[in-house]
Amino acid sequence: MYVARLSIVAIPLTRCVVPGFSPKLVKTIIYMVPELGLFRKLYESRMRFKPFSITPVFSEDGKPLLGDRSHVVEPGSRLSFSISIAFSDPSTIEGLGFDQRVVEPRAGQRMLVSLDSVEIVSIESLSIGLERGKLVRLRFVSPVLLSSKLMAPPLPHFLKRVSKIRERYVLYPSSAHICSYLTKLWNKLFPDNPISRKVSDEWAAYYMGRLCEVAMVPMDYRTKPVTVNYDRSRKPRGFVGWALYEIGDVGRKLIAKLDKILALANYLGLGKSRSIGFGTVRVETVERRE
Repeated sequence: MYVARLSIVAIPLTRCVVPGFSPKLVKTIIYMVPELGLFRKLYESRMRFKPFSITPVFSEDGKPLLGDRSHVVEPGSRLSFSISIAFSDPSTIEGLGFDQRVVEPRAGQRMLVSLDSVEIVSIESLSIGLERGKLVRLRFVSPVLLSSKLMAPPLPHFLKRVSKIRERYVLYPSSAHICSYLTKLWNKLFPDNPISRKVSDEWAAYYMGRLCEVAMVPMDYRTKPVTVNYDRSRKPRGFVGWALYEIGDVGRKLIAKLDKILALANYLGLGKSRSIGFGTVRVETVERRE
C-alpha cells in the first residue's frame, strides 16, 4: 500500500476570483482535468472514509487562501495546491499524470494548470522521525472537523443514546480525538495492516484515543474556532492554528504507531470532509530545548 501527493501549479491567464474557501476551486479544477477522473468518481461515491484529500490553494508566498471574502489574483501569479491519495495498485498514479491544461473555472476566467511533481511513499516508510524525547508540532492549516462523538465508548447501549445527539465538532486540539480519528482512518484504508488490533475498528480507535490523551499532552497551543460558509446548507465550525505536544515516557511500540498515523495526516489530512479541503495539517517533530 502507498500514499501519493500530487503537487499542482495553477497560473491565472486572466484576472481571476478565487472563492474565500479556496478548496472549492481545487474541486472545480479536478472536474475540468480529464486525467483526474478517478477523483471525480471518488467524490461521487458514498465511501465514508474517502482515500484522498485536497488542500487549499496557496499563494506565491505560501499562505493559504482562506477566509470569508473572495481572493482576486492577477495574471501570471503562481498558485499551488496538492491532492493526496492512498492506493495499492501502482498503475493508479500512472493514470493521473497530465501535461498543461487551460481551464475556465468561471466564465471569462482562465488558468493554466500543470502537474508539478508526484511524491509516492509506501506505508511502511511513512514517518515524521518521531523518537522518545522529541516534541510534535501540528499546524492546522484549514479548519479541522473532529466529531465530539469520536471518543464515545463503542458500547451498543451507549452508542444508541449518543446517536440521538446532534453532531458537533471539538474546537480545540484534543490529542484523544486526533489519534482516534487517525487510527480509524488508517484501519479503514489499510485493513490488512492495522495500526491497532482490537475487537473492532471502533475499539481500536477508542483505545488509541485514550492512550494519546495520557501520552500526547499539549505543552502549548494557539488555535481559534472558525465558521466556514461552505454553501447555503453547510456552515461547519472547526478550528485552525497550531499545537505543540509532548510525548510521555511511553514504549517504542506506541511511539512507532504515533509516528505512522501522524505521518499519514501529513498526506491525507485530519477529520471530516478532507476530500473537500478541510483538515489540511502539517506535522513535524521538534527538538526539545533544555
